[in-house]
Amino acid sequence: MASITDRRPEPRISTLTVVKASMVLFWARMGSLNALEMSAASRFWKHWLGHPMPSAETMGVVHSKMDAGTLREAIHQVYGCLKRNKALPDNGGISLAIVDGHESHASYLRHCPGCLERTTAVRLSLSIRLVTNLYSIA
Repeated sequence: MASITDRRPEPRISTLTVVKASMVLFWARMGSLNALEMSAASRFWKHWLGHPMPSAETMGVVHSKMDAGTLREAIHQVYGCLKRNKALPDNGGISLAIVDGHESHASYLRHCPGCLERTTAVRLSLSIRLVTNLYSIA
C-alpha cells in the first residue's frame, strides 16, 4: 500500500493515510466520504492512521489524483498474497476476486434481466418500507 502515489506536488497528508482511511470506508460499508468524515473524532483514527482523519474534500482530491498504475500494482500484490495463502477458492483452474465498489449507480426504478437485486429497509419520515435496489452489470 505504501507504493500508491498521487500527483500532488507537496502533500501535507500522505497518500497512504488517505488509502487506509478509504479501506475503512469500504470495510465498514459507510455510504460516503462525508459519513467517514463524521467519525473523525474517534480515537481509532489516531491509532490506525497515525494522523488525524483527512477531510472529505481532501480525500476526494487525493483520490482524483491517484496514480492508477501504482494502485493496480498494490491490488495485484494483495491478490497475490490471497492466492498464495489459498484464501481464494479455485474453481477448476478459474479463480477470481470481486472488489465491491460504491453503490452510486443503484436505482429503485429501472430494471433489466441482467440486474442484481438487494432489498433494504429505508426510513421515510415516520415509516419504514422495504425497497429493492437494482444494480446493472456493465
